[in-house]
Amino acid sequence: MTRHIPRYIVVASVVFTLFAPQAGAKDKKADELKKKLERKVTLETGIKANTSLRTALCSLKDRYDFRLGIDMKTFQRVGIDDILDQPVKLAKQVQVPLETVLQRILDQVNATYNIEGHTIWVVSKMRR
Repeated sequence: MTRHIPRYIVVASVVFTLFAPQAGAKDKKADELKKKLERKVTLETGIKANTSLRTALCSLKDRYDFRLGIDMKTFQRVGIDDILDQPVKLAKQVQVPLETVLQRILDQVNATYNIEGHTIWVVSKMRR
């Protein structure tokens, strides 16, 4: 049985491969993002209890202007299909590196992050 692959997916793969940034450009973007994550930030009200991970991450992403991706496959492999709906909370944060704030949130859902180019990818800490 032949599997039908939508044309736009194939085209997207080819375009990505042909126009992927060179390694030097990718490293520069990653370095810029790492500097952004080292910046000290203040969350006056923190994050209220039972806020969804989705809401918390979107708030940080929008406020501090970074690209964010969720590697859903790493969560699905360990049986978590609803990671973005998981509740998180965070006390007031004063002059704390953004990377620390981000990791404190992700620790609550057994997740961490990787930097690839100019994107922060949220991944599961659990392996299966």
